[in-house]
Amino acid sequence: MLSHVPGLQTYNSKQPFSLVNGVAVQIYRQALQFSFFLKDFQIIKLDNRDEAMVGENNLCVSENYILVYGSVYELHPCRLFTKKGEFVTNIGAIGQGPGEYRAVYKAEIDEKHNCIYLMPFDNSNAI
Repeated sequence: MLSHVPGLQTYNSKQPFSLVNGVAVQIYRQALQFSFFLKDFQIIKLDNRDEAMVGENNLCVSENYILVYGSVYELHPCRLFTKKGEFVTNIGAIGQGPGEYRAVYKAEIDEKHNCIYLMPFDNSNAI
């Protein structure tokens, strides 16, 4: 299962101030509901065919698609799924040739222009 939930820093009552980027910030203890972070929540089971398998990865979600892309530890092509979890296709390939990459650190789906942008670790240019 893939998930994206922001991490929460724990509260320490003995330390009323914390340093955030060199700035002293006072910490207030307050219970927060998940609705503070989430507008909507869905569990989507991804296609489990061999060609669609993914490990621990990053996600990019658009209105109609889910793009799963690996890191330097999970070398596999970016995989595109529908919002229903159906595998669509691989995006690009692992390698060093044109349109190929070793690992991607950021990806975006632009449905309006029918484009997917990939920023590989080892290249300063988007694919």
